[in-house]
Amino acid sequence: MIDFFAASSPDNSQLIRCVLIMPRFSLILIFSLSVFLISSTSKANEKNHVTLNDEWRIFLVCLSKSSATNEKLSNCYRNEIKRQDARLNQNYQHFLATRREDARQRYVEAQRQWVKYRDTNCNAQIANAANEDAELIAGDRCYLKMTINRADELAPSAPLTGSWYGESEKNGTLNVTLVQHGDDVTGTYCYMNGTEQIDCPDHNPHILHGCVSGNIAMLSFPSSSGEPDRRKARVTLKGANLSWQLVEDRDGNLMPTPVSFDTLVPLP
Repeated sequence: MIDFFAASSPDNSQLIRCVLIMPRFSLILIFSLSVFLISSTSKANEKNHVTLNDEWRIFLVCLSKSSATNEKLSNCYRNEIKRQDARLNQNYQHFLATRREDARQRYVEAQRQWVKYRDTNCNAQIANAANEDAELIAGDRCYLKMTINRADELAPSAPLTGSWYGESEKNGTLNVTLVQHGDDVTGTYCYMNGTEQIDCPDHNPHILHGCVSGNIAMLSFPSSSGEPDRRKARVTLKGANLSWQLVEDRDGNLMPTPVSFDTLVPLP
């Protein structure tokens, strides 16, 4: 495994010391910082990334109950920064493992450059602060915010989001594009027989829609004639591949429909 912290500059130690040597702050300042962190987390929530989970709540409660003592404040920040760094490292390792082998070194270098940028940016904010207390607040806020944002950026995408393609001797070819939104999924498909487009978004923009449970989504077909479409298909994510199976066609195949594709491979 490649740990991006191996690329950290020596300036990292300065930021860590900022966390571990906290002076006395007023409770008003602590609550102001809490509001800032909640705001950052709320923005991440909109992207379905960071959630205000129990550990995060513990951190905010820790700040509010610290009584502005050095030791307690240090524990609050040390624990939360450690947790966010671990989350970033985990997301980075997963992200790197899913890249093409010939491109991984570029991503490694990009992460090293990001670490340097984080250190430089946060040190600049520290230098711009009005006094020693403000310096420490600026450093901690910057370090936490940038680490959280980078962890969100590298977080794995939704599993049923992407494009897949497959061929079947009997059923022609099928191209499926899906986008998962929580437990819901929407998408399009292009069903072809040889060079003939039977049902494709270019000519018939059907939008699939359905619900996700684990690695399986049940998809319904929209109507193109004003009547309810009662066809349903089940797609199953198997590793990186997708399978497609028509499970319901109450109208007796009145419309051309992809029936069964055991293996749809992901498109780049």
